[in-house]
Amino acid sequence: MNISAPILELYNVNISNILTLTQELSKDEWDFWNLRQKTFGVHANTKTYPLRWAEQINENTYQIFLKNKKSIINQILLPEVSKLEKLYSGRCVNILFAKLLPHTIIHPHRDVSDLLLNIHRLHLPIITNENVDFYIHNKKYNLKEGTLYEINNALAHSVENNSSFDRVHLILDILPYSKNINLEYIFDEH
Repeated sequence: MNISAPILELYNVNISNILTLTQELSKDEWDFWNLRQKTFGVHANTKTYPLRWAEQINENTYQIFLKNKKSIINQILLPEVSKLEKLYSGRCVNILFAKLLPHTIIHPHRDVSDLLLNIHRLHLPIITNENVDFYIHNKKYNLKEGTLYEINNALAHSVENNSSFDRVHLILDILPYSKNINLEYIFDEH
């Protein structure tokens, strides 16, 4: 969404339980879902673990796939998601963990789909360090673990992981109720 600034620092979140759970994800769990990497070439150097994902089925309707709503990760995230849905008066349509591999980049890009231009794109760094640079509109930012940010995804943005460690962010997208987009929910209990 085209917000008033390239990036807004919102508030701090206790990420200790989220960190533990992401560290327990197996290589197979990180590798299983690769739709984002295959669909968007700029994300080729990332791994994704989705909990909720929106896919367009026609001009104004999206299917929201929800991964095991009873999972421990969903239970831990539910209070934060509810808080954000109230804050933005909307529905959370995407929840995913994105891992950027060591010494790799996400090339500059703008989010251009109708859905992504209508959502509030939120990033919560779970694992990062001072050698990971997030660029928005050619300005460098070093996002801090446990601080929730909203980014202006209508502006060109990119990431450089210049470290020997994975960078893991929780990405949440909130669609305001005021947007005239139909959502259909599909539950995956696996």
